[in-house]
Amino acid sequence: MSVVATNHSLEPARLLAPDELLGWLAPALAHAGVAAPLAAVRARYLRLKPGRSALLGLELEWLTDAGAARTLASLYVGADAELAAAKARTRRLLEPAVGPAVLELGALPAVLVGFPNDRVLKGLSAAADARRLGNRLAGEGGAWAAEGWRVRARRTTVESVRWKPERRAVLRAELALRNDATGADSRETVWVRVHPAAEHAAREEGWRAASRIEGLSVPQVRWSDAERGLIVTANVAGERFDSSDPRAWESLGRSLAALHAVSAPSALPVFDEHAALAAAQRTLGSLAALLPSQAPRAAELGAALARHARSLRPAAASMLHGDLTADQVLCGRDAVVLLDWDEAAAGDAHADFASLAADLSERGLSSSGCTARALELAGASLGSRADAARLHWQLAAAHARRALSGLQRAQSGWETQAGQALERAARALQVLERSRPASRAPYAGVPHTLGALLDHSSRAAVTGVEGRALALAAVWPSEDGAIARLDDPAAPGVPALWLEIGEEGIAAHEFPADPALPELSAWIARGETPAGHRLGKRAALRSADGDSFRYLRPARTARKAWDRVRSAHVMLDAAGVPHAAPSAAEGGWTSRAVRGAAWPARRPDAAAWREAGSQLARVHKLGASDRCPDALEAARSSGAAQIALVALVREEFAAELGRDLAAISGATGAGTPAWTHGELHPGQLVCGEETMWIDWERARVGEAEGDLGNLAAHLAWEWPQDAREAWDPFIHGYREAGGLWSHDRFVAHAVATLARVRAIHSWRDAGCARATDTTRWQGWREEVSSW
Repeated sequence: MSVVATNHSLEPARLLAPDELLGWLAPALAHAGVAAPLAAVRARYLRLKPGRSALLGLELEWLTDAGAARTLASLYVGADAELAAAKARTRRLLEPAVGPAVLELGALPAVLVGFPNDRVLKGLSAAADARRLGNRLAGEGGAWAAEGWRVRARRTTVESVRWKPERRAVLRAELALRNDATGADSRETVWVRVHPAAEHAAREEGWRAASRIEGLSVPQVRWSDAERGLIVTANVAGERFDSSDPRAWESLGRSLAALHAVSAPSALPVFDEHAALAAAQRTLGSLAALLPSQAPRAAELGAALARHARSLRPAAASMLHGDLTADQVLCGRDAVVLLDWDEAAAGDAHADFASLAADLSERGLSSSGCTARALELAGASLGSRADAARLHWQLAAAHARRALSGLQRAQSGWETQAGQALERAARALQVLERSRPASRAPYAGVPHTLGALLDHSSRAAVTGVEGRALALAAVWPSEDGAIARLDDPAAPGVPALWLEIGEEGIAAHEFPADPALPELSAWIARGETPAGHRLGKRAALRSADGDSFRYLRPARTARKAWDRVRSAHVMLDAAGVPHAAPSAAEGGWTSRAVRGAAWPARRPDAAAWREAGSQLARVHKLGASDRCPDALEAARSSGAAQIALVALVREEFAAELGRDLAAISGATGAGTPAWTHGELHPGQLVCGEETMWIDWERARVGEAEGDLGNLAAHLAWEWPQDAREAWDPFIHGYREAGGLWSHDRFVAHAVATLARVRAIHSWRDAGCARATDTTRWQGWREEVSSW
């Protein structure tokens, strides 16, 4: 099937049209021998990756001998549907009441998976089956077994309430209970929530942490199953939240005051303004791709959100509900009950108030009225911590994140809803625009300054450099311009000067001064040696005795960064892979110094590369059963940001790099799910007495090909003539340890990474000539296809 045909089937109008869906499914089901005719199909959920794939949640109506019957199913449409079907068949399949458990539709291509089967939700088939669910609830360790109850499967019913395929499911179970010791019968309603197993720990911690807060009413967690990603909660009685009832608002305010007065456990994710901005910009980017007519408004809104985020005053982190909507508020006799703690997080308390206001506005209530209510509620709950600017910014971000909610709910009028969301977000930001203090005219010289830095004859005239002969070591894009690093040629590797080049002009920072890392200078004064620094982002220091390293992060990101590092090293332990044993410390963490050295101080030999490949394969396999995000799209986006900066001063070279990215946009198959390093290159491999990969801060679930392609591109950059000599033993060790990967996907990642690497090095005095050597890299792109 051609990519063009596949992309044609990914148009939202076709995916949401009942007749179109029926035309796809009915003939395939009849051909597969399904006896009951399919009468109707309705989409209830859609997750769309423009031009690549779509995942729908469907309601199917069948004509059976007993009358009309309804079932649920998911439909994955994409070039890698065959792999999706293979993964679905690895689960323990249950046959739906009508229709197949799994059916491939080669003509699209697509795969239909009947509920309760799910490629990612490992526990859904167990939770939806009354017998299997009852066995678990009344089994050893279950709350019911401890009280002498067993679940009577024949009289127990399980109903699907909400299902987002491969994301989450909510089921309501009416349990029929029997106490054999007393002969008593009973009934109990519980709610069963199903998540990907990898997310279970954080989800459960959110529920349990909320239940420990005095003054907050939360459904009790009755039982959980980490292996299958199940959380069972008690049923709670109450009425729906009435936004016109002042008493409901007062009660909600008291509950939120109790919630936001406590700090979140470290196991919960961080959802601060940086995470909120990133989520909003992802949605706006997808909207622009789907609706080109809205692209200018989406881009303008994304830029405005980023600009105003930088002016927000710092806020203390609180525990958040994370997804507060009217549906999550249940009004009891004396207090409200807050439901659904799946998105519990640590962050800015204003995000909860903004989420509720945005939800009520989306339901058709007055936006201004909802905003006023949210302001009033925040003031009553947060007291002196309430910040109107933060609330309006969070409200704008919340509306932006909802720009595609209509499409996700498979609603036909989603385009209109998207425009309304953009309008609401823009109105929220207008308040900040009016309150923004007057400033001098924006600095318009970013391209001029970057061009001057590239030119040795004019560099010394740039503000901040002021006559010094400094080497340009790096330039990266920033939120509104660029950040440049300059080194003293006599001391390469340690920055001498950082320049922030943006709309307002140039800000110079002499190393080690860093406003975001105020303790950096103090640690250096105590004798610790700089081992790496990125202005406003991070710093690494080696202890005076050489036995350990200290890693510093800004106060706003330190806990989140440490949580990532800690989680990554738990995974390394599980894989039996050696690591530097980090431990939490003030402002970040510390780790022991590995016995050896990394490139360029030491070049690994074949034995070290083979061991490195084996270690990486063992880590990758830990994520083999997880949902695999589109890491190639992330690599393309990262490269595009670097290339856009280059385009300010070298349009022709930037166009060449852009063509390299465009060349990999065809069908490359699916990535191989893996627990990945995230930034693999030769400088991350220490060898000598020990062979060990370091710097796992960016570790995450991703594609094995992302790590492999990243490493291949960096090998080619560092050792143009000898890269294959390192690659061959590395990939041999990787294969020996059971590593799996798609060759085409690997090549695409390698080409994307090299485009980014060339863009980065084209700024550097030491790398510019090599980066712009088109002939060399055209040859390498052909060579890597044989790796």
